[in-house]
Amino acid sequence: MLNDALPNRWYPLLTSAQLRRVPVVIERLGERLVLWRDNAGLAHAAIDRCPHRGVTFKSGEVNKAGELVCPYHGFTFGPTGACAHAPVLGRDAKPPTMSLDVRHVTEAHGLLWAFTGDVTADTPPPPWFDGLGEDLRRCTDVAEEWPVHHVQLTQSMLDVYHVGVLHRRSVPGTGKVLSDFKLTTTDDEVHTQGRLGHDGKPGDPFVAHLRLPGLVHLDVGLGFHLLIAVTPIDTKRSWVWARYELRLTPIPQLDGLIAWLGAKYDFSVLQHMEDLPLLTSIEPAIPEPGCDRLIAPDAGAAAYLRLYRRHLHDRAEAAK
Repeated sequence: MLNDALPNRWYPLLTSAQLRRVPVVIERLGERLVLWRDNAGLAHAAIDRCPHRGVTFKSGEVNKAGELVCPYHGFTFGPTGACAHAPVLGRDAKPPTMSLDVRHVTEAHGLLWAFTGDVTADTPPPPWFDGLGEDLRRCTDVAEEWPVHHVQLTQSMLDVYHVGVLHRRSVPGTGKVLSDFKLTTTDDEVHTQGRLGHDGKPGDPFVAHLRLPGLVHLDVGLGFHLLIAVTPIDTKRSWVWARYELRLTPIPQLDGLIAWLGAKYDFSVLQHMEDLPLLTSIEPAIPEPGCDRLIAPDAGAAAYLRLYRRHLHDRAEAAK
């Protein structure tokens, strides 16, 4: 598991729609994982390495029993990771020492999540914002891998005031002056709100709300809501997921179509052409304490960095 991922937290790995009958191999949290569904549709995950000879399951399959099948020698593995059959040894042969290194995953809100700790009966569910992103008729999802450290990406989600500068041509009319700014924090959350306007004019309200480890809700008005999650792949790359939701018309499907168009424009223009080139230019690539000179409007990002570093420090102290 990646050392700079927060301990005992749920991180999304993949959208539910991306995992069907065929096994999927991904990189997340510093590990290469294989995910598959059994006959009941339940998702399972393990380190992408067959314990027999170490090959990947990328070209493997799921058999009629819902077991993961290695493409090299046909060894099959059930949801617990135990080997269910080794064909070369004959019918019903189950080598007792042959098992996958499994990872606990759960499915919620159209996402598959992994926990960076031991899952117990007291483990809370994955973080979410109640009442948001549940009517999928009004939503559209986008997911990509970005060559940016996950902390840089997460703190950038709380930087709303850059819109009036960097995106002034793509989102004309957005103000540059921040007013009525408020910040509240808990042990797991950072909540900011304010207005972006012009000198003498307060402008439109916004809300940027973070729940650790990296789930953000942006409310920019007009019934438009954006949920964003960031999961580290390694120390240089992140998996970014976004759900665009619109509550503008009485017709859910129409809202969903408008949300889809908005997502396409946002990612193809605002993100790929404007945000991403600057995010990849940030030095140092992995933020260090004191490397940036933050100002008052950066209070949300600063609060997130404090929480993130404190939780990592607490883990290090507990390990002593």
